[in-house]
Amino acid sequence: MSRVSYIIVTAFVICISAPLSALAQDEETFTAAYVNMLQVANEYEGFNEAIAEAENKIIEAQTADEAKLAEYQAKITELTEKLQGPLTDEAKAATEAEIEQVYWEAMAYREQAFANYEMIQQETLEPVYKDIYEKVAEIAGEENYDVVFDYELLLFVSEDFTDITEQVVTELNEELGFSGQ
Repeated sequence: MSRVSYIIVTAFVICISAPLSALAQDEETFTAAYVNMLQVANEYEGFNEAIAEAENKIIEAQTADEAKLAEYQAKITELTEKLQGPLTDEAKAATEAEIEQVYWEAMAYREQAFANYEMIQQETLEPVYKDIYEKVAEIAGEENYDVVFDYELLLFVSEDFTDITEQVVTELNEELGFSGQ
């Protein structure tokens, strides 16, 4: 799994404080910042720990799922071998139908397993995303930023925009007891 797949959820604008329509009316008091969520994800130790935890949980689930899928495969192999022997047309049709049924059960199980992996990832990373967004909101409030954008969404960044990425990473890591980068 790529790191990018873990941070797709960050592909939107984080709006803090005031509605954008109100900001447009009073440009002199408009203050904006941006945060590079990709960098935060790479440098925030809590995120890295959550990724490792999610990967471990998924590997554990995959191991159990592989055993179950091997059972399905063994059943299909057994039924296929049964087809090689002398069977009546009726018995052959019933065995082929059973093979098809076991195959579709295995496919449904596999599909559910993949959904489970996504759920594990989401449940493990959700609290970390919440921590990141709360920290961005906290810094935005303390520094009186009207809006904070995700750097990945910006086509142009004026010098009037403040990069709060390092501040977000530093404060989050300090809360976990990590200092320095």
